Amino acid sequence: MNYYVTHFDQKTSIHAYRLFETLKLNSKLKIIAFCVNFDPDLSNFDNVIPVKINSKNLKAFNLAEYSDAIKLIKPYLCLTLLQNKENWYNQFCYLDSDTLALNDCDDIFSNVADGYPLFPKLPSNTPDSIHHENKVIVSNLNDLLHFNYETSKHRIYKTTNMFLFNSSCFLFMEKFSEFCLNKTLLQNPKKYTFRYEDDIINGMFFHYGYKKYLPDTTCMHFPRLNFHFNQQENGKIRVSGRAFANFCAPFFDHIDLDSFVRLLKTPRENHVFMDWNTKLPSIYEIKNLKFFHGKLSKEEFDFLKPNFINQNDQNDLL
Repeated sequence: MNYYVTHFDQKTSIHAYRLFETLKLNSKLKIIAFCVNFDPDLSNFDNVIPVKINSKNLKAFNLAEYSDAIKLIKPYLCLTLLQNKENWYNQFCYLDSDTLALNDCDDIFSNVADGYPLFPKLPSNTPDSIHHENKVIVSNLNDLLHFNYETSKHRIYKTTNMFLFNSSCFLFMEKFSEFCLNKTLLQNPKKYTFRYEDDIINGMFFHYGYKKYLPDTTCMHFPRLNFHFNQQENGKIRVSGRAFANFCAPFFDHIDLDSFVRLLKTPRENHVFMDWNTKLPSIYEIKNLKFFHGKLSKEEFDFLKPNFINQNDQNDLL
């Protein structure tokens, strides 16, 4: 059996409900949802298998600030699934709660993890600063976890917003969870990481020399613009904000969502970067796109939803 997995609390529930909604429309599979300190109303989502979690029972929340601990318990929660022998033959795809599922998202399970989880990599346009923006932090992480992580040589940066795993990954996930729940790290995570579990997983992969990954177009991150919606006189909703000027095409400094939708529905021959984090797939890569990732306001989601969600139209992504 194949299952999606996520975890969320009351603060992030608005995003999780959108994930459940888009999966219900575009997937035939169930999602196992770890609900932290929260008893959500899931009456509209028969595709969700809730698992209630009390943070008082997890040592991470006793050692770290809540906002830090809830990020770092991700591998532990996934590990609990693998510890159940009923799941030994199941395949899982973890998704951050602020993910939207696109049309044919279940095709992601055509990829199978073999000993190591499969993570997507960040787009190749990632600036050098992402790889070695804080050498002191990397050095601290190496010393604490006995890594030999060299960011200047590590050019494939993996992200943990989604990943595939199964029972063959048990030992790796056990070690991943152990590192994330390290007592010293939990007491001061910002001393040892600047992207929480992302840094730990990249340190592990560099240390073990494992180089397989999912395409960077599997899950598209929404652009890191400061979105500001303004109702124009002609009624068109526009979004404005400065992207990372050195890593995006000039005409994306200020874009409207109509353009964003149009570029996705009519991809170009070559991919386009909106910023270092957001790669619009080319016409050859668009088939790989299965998920969107990133927090949206209600206005943004309401605008994008009717442009994509139409399960019977194969030209639509969602």
